[in-house]
Amino acid sequence: MPIAIPIDGTTDAAPDDHLPDAIRWAADHGARIISLSLTGVAERAIACPADEQQAVFHALRRGSLVLAASGTSGPHDRTPDDPGSCLGGVSVGAVNRHGNVARFSSRHRYLTLTAPGVDIASIGPRGAPFAGNGTSQATALASAAAALVWSAHPSLTASQILARIIATTDRHSARPGPAYGFGIVNAYRAVTADVPKDEPDPVYALAQRYLPESQRHPVSPPSAVSTAPAAPGRYAVRPPSAPSHTATIGWAVVAGVGLLGLIALLFLRLGRIRFGMRT
Repeated sequence: MPIAIPIDGTTDAAPDDHLPDAIRWAADHGARIISLSLTGVAERAIACPADEQQAVFHALRRGSLVLAASGTSGPHDRTPDDPGSCLGGVSVGAVNRHGNVARFSSRHRYLTLTAPGVDIASIGPRGAPFAGNGTSQATALASAAAALVWSAHPSLTASQILARIIATTDRHSARPGPAYGFGIVNAYRAVTADVPKDEPDPVYALAQRYLPESQRHPVSPPSAVSTAPAAPGRYAVRPPSAPSHTATIGWAVVAGVGLLGLIALLFLRLGRIRFGMRT
């Protein structure tokens, strides 16, 4: 369920910040996993803006799992990056193919998990091959791992899914560290390991302290809609242009010339073979 939000002019202080709207809309339309490959440097006094925090709480109450990139400020700048800094959200950092934390990956005391985020194959502008680095890539892969786990264990809640992922991480730590969080996501172990259903989820446990008693038990997320709901805002899609008649003729001529060339080479080859046989 791809949801686009404005980029230019989108800040937590401006009225055109639609990130909270996007989170709420996704949760209300059946999104079990909300993947946020984006960050914004929050104010030091306010780790997570109030409207984003309430949107994350709303998603938790709807039974959704919210994952967000930790940022790319590296090992020295520990300024909170929202929405990964919001309570109840899963902050994701990046590691390379050797399992070492990426130098660019932000270090935070609230970091939850790490996942591959270096040299990740993707598609660039105009469909060109692209290899990217970032905690955004790591967040997408961690979200995909969560989707695999939920597909294999559909009766579990979002909190139980996260508990399984945390319990089965590589480089697992009982307490989150600023570089790796609780560890590196291991999708295979998260799907196949024998993890008790009452395995603790430290992320939701912390968020519960700030939720009213009546809202501490999440409901099941709504079923995914069979037809695409009308998203807020406007968009336009230009249909692909049909090839022109001139271009079609041009390609036909090129193909004909190529075919004649191939026939000529074939006859030349046969002639050489026959001449060799006569001698």
